[in-house]
Amino acid sequence: MWNRKKSIYVSIAVCWFILAALILIAILAPFFLKDFYMLFGGRIPSDHLDYVILGCYYPCAAFGILADVTLLKMLSRIEKDNPFCKENVEALRVISVCCFTVGLITFLGSFSYRPFFFVASAALFVGLILRVVKNVMQTAVEMREENDLTI
Repeated sequence: MWNRKKSIYVSIAVCWFILAALILIAILAPFFLKDFYMLFGGRIPSDHLDYVILGCYYPCAAFGILADVTLLKMLSRIEKDNPFCKENVEALRVISVCCFTVGLITFLGSFSYRPFFFVASAALFVGLILRVVKNVMQTAVEMREENDLTI
C-alpha cells in the first residue's frame, strides 16, 4: 500500500538521480553537442552556438545542483516528521531563487538561441509557484509557533 513514507523515499531517489544526471551531463556536455547538431543535419546552426549552450548550461547546472541538494535536505527533515520548520521555509526560498536565476540566465541566452525562451518561461513559472508555496509554509510555521506558545 502506498503511504507518505514511500512517497518521500521516491522523491529522495529521484533527487539523487537528477543530481547524478546534472553532474554527468556537465562532464559530457561538450560531447553531447555533436549529437545535438545531428538534429540540424550535421551543420552547426550558428558559429557561437556552442558557447551559448554551454555558457547557459554550466551556470544553470550549478544552480540546479544547489536546488537539488537543498531539496534533499528539506526531504530529510520532512522524513523526520518536521515539515513545518523555518529551515524548510528557507529551503523553499533558496530553491525559488535558483529557479528565478535559471530563468534569467536562459532568458538572456534566448536572444541567441530561441528555444531557451521556453526553458526560461518554465523556470520563472516554477520559481513563482515555489515562492507562493514558501509564503504559505511561512504562515503555517508562524501559526505553529504561535500555537506552541499557547497553553
